[in-house]
Amino acid sequence: MTLRDHAPIVIEELNGLWDRGDDETCPSNHFTVADNIQFTESGIETRYPLTRWQSGTNSIPLKDIVRVYNYVMQTGQSLLVMTVGGAIYHLIGPNTVHGPIATFPAATD
Repeated sequence: MTLRDHAPIVIEELNGLWDRGDDETCPSNHFTVADNIQFTESGIETRYPLTRWQSGTNSIPLKDIVRVYNYVMQTGQSLLVMTVGGAIYHLIGPNTVHGPIATFPAATD
């Protein structure tokens, strides 16, 4: 997707998170916010959307999601997902959803 009248900026080398003043002074090769990214061998990319974890034939589609946390197990990446009402689910893959494994009704984040 491109924005109208906007030339994309190619960043050859990312120099990290900018934390020296306000966002307006941030150089183009830094981030001001680094949420929802995953690291690869040679760089970074946006984290996979939740549909990757809920697209299997036996999956349970979660609704009203409040928070997602990358949970790395010895066998690989998984997700902890909290929905409205404080129910927490553990998504191992598109066909393996555990939960709710815990419920904290007053939780908002």
